[in-house]
Amino acid sequence: MCFFSISASSIGFSGLRCTEVRVWHALAPPVPERYALAGLSGSLSPITVSLPEVVVTISILTAPAHRNDRIFYVGMSLAVAALVFAGFARTFYLSTYFHGPALTPLRLVHGAIFTSWVLLFIVQTVLVAAGRTDIHRRLGVAGAVLAVAMVVVGLLLAVATARAGRGPPGVDPRAFLAVPIFDMLLFAPLVTAGVYFRRRPEMHKRLMLLATVSLMAAAAARLPGALPTAGPLFYFAVVDLLVLLGVLYDLATRRRVHPAYIWGGLLILVSQPLRLALSGTSAWLAFADMLTGR
Repeated sequence: MCFFSISASSIGFSGLRCTEVRVWHALAPPVPERYALAGLSGSLSPITVSLPEVVVTISILTAPAHRNDRIFYVGMSLAVAALVFAGFARTFYLSTYFHGPALTPLRLVHGAIFTSWVLLFIVQTVLVAAGRTDIHRRLGVAGAVLAVAMVVVGLLLAVATARAGRGPPGVDPRAFLAVPIFDMLLFAPLVTAGVYFRRRPEMHKRLMLLATVSLMAAAAARLPGALPTAGPLFYFAVVDLLVLLGVLYDLATRRRVHPAYIWGGLLILVSQPLRLALSGTSAWLAFADMLTGR
């Protein structure tokens, strides 16, 4: 008996994933070719093909993706893009119109890379929704390179901002440095895990969503209005709300929460009070002084 993988498209069942194939020699005499397919209700259902001297039993399972997944993930990518534009309109996208602060070359590069990530995230979700996973996979290579650039440039900009003494009113820039650094420390492992699990779509898409959502505190903190003045209580709540939407969607469509949301969501949630508690300690301030060259 041998086991091997076979793509569902090769046996003509679009949208189904072959999970097991068994092949063995049959002792019975040759019989006419026959195909039998049981109902596909989400449980394993055998397809038996009887051919001379060989019997092939293929166990297939209906694809785990819900029919509304394409709507949800495209919608989430658009929501992220809207949040980013609204948050950074005055200080980046429309800074000239709003007479925002001068944009240094590093800020321009950071903004361009960050924007490219958000746009790529939209494109990738749309490609999956359209069934063009072949292009999605090829663009994934560019996404991995872009993610590395985001981490490097994000850390450089965070340190440069603290060195210039810039931060929220009334907050020591050295203490605030913990917020963007933790953003990068969250984003990097979530993206890395997403790339690692790229052949497991249910895991991959949730991890990439969590990685992108983990960066949204910066955009939320810059939204116009009075709410951002609440500080971390508000902009971390925006991030948590986006994670919660993914959890609620899983519960509504699958009656359970995917492990990616459990562990990734907990990682994001725990990091929020942790960075705030750490930021005011003498150890962190000494570390920030070392980074900024003070």
